[in-house]
Amino acid sequence: MDYNKIATSIEIEVLKIRDSKQWIKLPSQKGVEISFTDSPSFNGHCYKFSCIIEAPCDVVYGVLKPPPTTEERLRWDKSIDDYQPLVTIDENTFISAITTPSILMGLISGREFVDLFRCKVVQTSFNEERWVFAGSVSCDQRPVTKKYIRATTHPSGYVAIPVDSNKTQVEFHINIDVGGMLPRSLVESNLPSQQVKYIENLSAEVHRRCLNN
Repeated sequence: MDYNKIATSIEIEVLKIRDSKQWIKLPSQKGVEISFTDSPSFNGHCYKFSCIIEAPCDVVYGVLKPPPTTEERLRWDKSIDDYQPLVTIDENTFISAITTPSILMGLISGREFVDLFRCKVVQTSFNEERWVFAGSVSCDQRPVTKKYIRATTHPSGYVAIPVDSNKTQVEFHINIDVGGMLPRSLVESNLPSQQVKYIENLSAEVHRRCLNN
């Protein structure tokens, strides 16, 4: 499997999604702006989350990038159950597995994601954007099991954009089909709050690293 070719196609699709003019705003949560549009990948929605983190872009991007060890991710990200690096393709492209906990008192069971990540700096006419592109792939090191429902990350991306020396705009373009038999409307209605929880954890870790520097 040509993972580099797949990563390039994910990048192209994410940038197309980002440029969509069809975003519909939802109520903000805890300082995070939320909007959605129809997913070009499946019969569901793609969500965009945007916020400002009062910290240098280098620090924010350092937390956004999937780490090389399980311990580093689980130390701060309380929105997941487990994180396992699986394959390193090159210094900026790799595959990891993430499992999430059940929610709504077990009504929505835990999911498993096996995703290809590419970290890349994209230079625009306005700024330097630091991206993490993501999309699901098959991987021999992590076969499908009955323990978790295997969710699908369609082309998704997270970007850190410097506003000034101590302020960073962060955007998350989440294009996920969580699978399973429950109504999609029920599952998707809980996605924003779960993503906001992740953003809170990420922001707290960014501030912890700033204090320790």
